[in-house]
Amino acid sequence: MGVSLTTENILRALRATEQEAAVAYAAAAKLRADMEASGADPLAEANFEKLDVAFKAYDVKAQEAEGLKEKLALAQGWDGTRAPASARLPIPDGPGASHVDSIFQFGARVTEHESYRAAQKLALSIGDAQFSQMSDVFRAGIPLMSRAETQRMLYGRGGFAATAITGGSATSAGPFIQNDLQPGFVEYVRKTPTLAAVVGRAETDSDVVEYVTQSAPTNNAAETAEANNAPESVYPFATATVNVQEFVHYVPITRRAMADAGQMRSIVEGELVLDVVDRLDTQIANGAGTGDEIEGIYTAVTQAQARGSDARPDAIHKGITKVRIAAGVRMEPDYIGIHPNDYQDLILETDASGRYLMGDPNLQGPRTIWGIPFIVSTVFTDGTPLVGNFARGARLWMRSGIEVLSGLNDDDFVKRRISLMATMRAAFKTIRPTAFTEVTGF
Repeated sequence: MGVSLTTENILRALRATEQEAAVAYAAAAKLRADMEASGADPLAEANFEKLDVAFKAYDVKAQEAEGLKEKLALAQGWDGTRAPASARLPIPDGPGASHVDSIFQFGARVTEHESYRAAQKLALSIGDAQFSQMSDVFRAGIPLMSRAETQRMLYGRGGFAATAITGGSATSAGPFIQNDLQPGFVEYVRKTPTLAAVVGRAETDSDVVEYVTQSAPTNNAAETAEANNAPESVYPFATATVNVQEFVHYVPITRRAMADAGQMRSIVEGELVLDVVDRLDTQIANGAGTGDEIEGIYTAVTQAQARGSDARPDAIHKGITKVRIAAGVRMEPDYIGIHPNDYQDLILETDASGRYLMGDPNLQGPRTIWGIPFIVSTVFTDGTPLVGNFARGARLWMRSGIEVLSGLNDDDFVKRRISLMATMRAAFKTIRPTAFTEVTGF
């Protein structure tokens, strides 16, 4: 009976807190609307401080509500109403969606393909003089993942670092062809791709993506006396384009390694694939936009919030407010991208009494600040967290899925090896740069 009463009390408190949060948000939104109606600049220092305080009042209540939801889930788990909520960070359409769970599933599509089996048979039977026939067997390429599967793959997995693969070296393929072959290997674990999972996604069948953007409208709507001319408003539109880029690399593999250690083929395929995805993730964040590089979010972002003497949580909140009031955006940020070093500095920050500003280290559940979840990754610039609406402010267009090809390159023939290549084609654009704010001097 006591547990049931506790659950009811938490639910009652949650409803009251959510109502207070709604009232606070309405007040902040009205303050912003009143400023704009009067012609005041929301980014002027005094006005911005008022808006930041108003939205902070909402965020405090929203965060209290999230805490009550966690307590409610635990209480419901205790009394059997519902199992406790998972502490896993939710990513829209992400970890819960179908995705490739093992790199060996990538490679299996190659090693089970009839073209590869024919090449492997040749590797065991032909002489060196006919070695070039091996590359011709599957020169057309072996489809590794479709475009749709590649998009699901982008929700992230760790990868493996690959160099040239040989069959006799003890530091390469050799360990896999010993008499007592042990399954698997000690992998080199790298960062999990994350940005491709949270930006907006679309598909294209062209090498150039064209889209329409709207710039600041001139709203002349006004009360007008009967028989008088209505005022004219202006809604400017413009066409923008972005080119599809190819993400590609290759690695050589010797005839002996290919014939005697088929598992190596799977590992190489997995490495090739995940390195392509890793490069895409890095470019989404930091691409320079010059040459063949895509223009990453950090390059495109137009507004910044200096930390100065602010506490780190306060600096992040001011970045959130800038996204909320940006002209043509007015979006709620969905994630805060942060480098692991900055995340550590943030969660270890304490007040004058030694209490952690981000809460007790034993606190369960996903880590958030002002109700917004973190993406902790080394793709983000150290010292410059990125606040933004990733789903609506940036977009990734998939042109093709990941494909693996093979052929002879340079002196491959005389060294009796084949070059394996992984390729993927995609376009990316930060379609609303003001949907992001970088917090500098963190």
